[in-house]
Amino acid sequence: VVNSDEQLEYGLMQAEMPANMKQYSPADVDKKEIIRGKAKEVTKKREAAWVAGRLGLIIDGTAKDPRKLSIKKKQLEDVGYDTYMIFVNTNLDIALQQNSERKRVLPDEIIIQTWEEVQQIKGQLANIFGRGFIEVTNNRAGENVFKKAFTEVSKLIKTPPKSSRAKAWISQELEKKKR
Repeated sequence: VVNSDEQLEYGLMQAEMPANMKQYSPADVDKKEIIRGKAKEVTKKREAAWVAGRLGLIIDGTAKDPRKLSIKKKQLEDVGYDTYMIFVNTNLDIALQQNSERKRVLPDEIIIQTWEEVQQIKGQLANIFGRGFIEVTNNRAGENVFKKAFTEVSKLIKTPPKSSRAKAWISQELEKKKR
């Protein structure tokens, strides 16, 4: 799973900063952004190594920048990945409730802004992924959305690669293994 949040949370713990970001002063926000930058660097290096080894990836993020996501999708497809999007959709009330129940709590304004941005671009994301766009709805408090998403991902994992580049890479690796 590619997600810089794990590294961010580790960095916050190392810096002895609270997980509840609603308590942050402006200085804390600045310090958190430095930690976030380092977390993104570490995650980017890990992802590059995983892509080089053609490991299966789940990129976990908000997908609020369709242009950036489209570029990432093309880069992965260029090396042979089949790409899909599992879009976990929820209403704003549930998003706010889930945020308040998480270990790392974000300010409500950030949740609201991000939710609104993603809702506005949902159609663009569906166009980018076409048939590879899978929506999972999570509109009940306490609902296990991870189980729903895992079910969808499990189906995808069992699907043989469609990309000719992926098939060629697999053949090449199997040949190396025989030698």
